[in-house]
Amino acid sequence: MRVGFDPIADFSPISMVASAGQVLVVHPSVPASSVKELITLAHAQPGKLNFGSGGKGNQSHISAEKFKLATGVDIVHIPYKGTVQAVSDLVAGQLQLVFVDMVPAMPHIRAGRLRALAVTTETRSAALPDVPTMSEAGVPGYRAGVWWVVMAPKGTPEAIIGRLNAELGRIVKLPDVREKYDSLGVTAEHSTPEFVTERIRTETVEAVRVLKAAGVEPE
Repeated sequence: MRVGFDPIADFSPISMVASAGQVLVVHPSVPASSVKELITLAHAQPGKLNFGSGGKGNQSHISAEKFKLATGVDIVHIPYKGTVQAVSDLVAGQLQLVFVDMVPAMPHIRAGRLRALAVTTETRSAALPDVPTMSEAGVPGYRAGVWWVVMAPKGTPEAIIGRLNAELGRIVKLPDVREKYDSLGVTAEHSTPEFVTERIRTETVEAVRVLKAAGVEPE
């Protein structure tokens, strides 16, 4: 989907404030207890495993397409109008796997309705400490997820940008903020304004690369 603004040209960045990864979950009927076993299974049965997402270009879709590019597996995309619907069909056994936000998946994981194979963050998540990262699970360098930044109107004075940046740095370190973030599977972040700009540039290029490889064009 095209948006009516340029995130770099139309805003002044202040700071990163949070980031979150996803968890790769499979239905218990899938004969794979690890990412390596899932990759082996997918290679043995090309085009037979279906993955759901919250829709074309959604983060769950991008995460799965990155997985396909990194491993060379042939798995089939089934887009839904929201990741919750995809997870519901996964629990019902109508799909084989989904990349999903951690918190909505945790009740299903704990109840044994879904099996967690890996998280998409660079380090293990406090929400799912026993689940390996994708890199640990056999897909080196894999990272995917969402992140949040605070921006100001273009032309905001540098003094105000600096003050807001400092205050955000203080706020995200507060124990109650970190505790809440951890409960949501979210990592507190703080950065320079310059880092925000660079993150937007690099992540946009990466998303375009992945979606182009998947044959997804902007609508």
